[in-house]
Amino acid sequence: MSEIGAYEIILEALQKYSLKTEYKDEEHDLQPELEKLIKKTLSKEGLEEYQVKVSLGGKNKPRVDLLGTNLWPNIEISNDGQPIIAIEVKYTKSLPAAISSTLGQCLIYKLKYDHVIGFIFYNGKKMNAKFNDYNEPFWEMVSGLDIALIIRVNESLEALHPYLKIQK
Repeated sequence: MSEIGAYEIILEALQKYSLKTEYKDEEHDLQPELEKLIKKTLSKEGLEEYQVKVSLGGKNKPRVDLLGTNLWPNIEISNDGQPIIAIEVKYTKSLPAAISSTLGQCLIYKLKYDHVIGFIFYNGKKMNAKFNDYNEPFWEMVSGLDIALIIRVNESLEALHPYLKIQK
């Protein structure tokens, strides 16, 4: 299967996966859970040639060096040592901050990776439904960036945020 096929399979898994209602910690709880999901999904599809790496502490993280510093995706999928997919993961109660940070990092990852996914799990408070004037233009703009942005919400918040249902 092509890397585009693997990318689409991973996107679908991230969109449909049943998340817990809350995580204690993004780095030690949510990211490893998503790593397991991706590995299981790739294995189920017979795509064992893809390697999945979560960047938790230590050295030798996959990274993008830029402007005198470096950034690393939370999850990297590679094939035969070639980086293919970067995933930036955020678990947040502040959606605007998470969106701006995630999109900024994803744009930088596009320098190195063919496919980039921003995955945000929002577990904050109800947002004001009347502040939605730019929702459609926002999603149109994001689609033009060649970045898949997935915003998931806690199940108990889904009814409060119908415009944030699983989107790409």
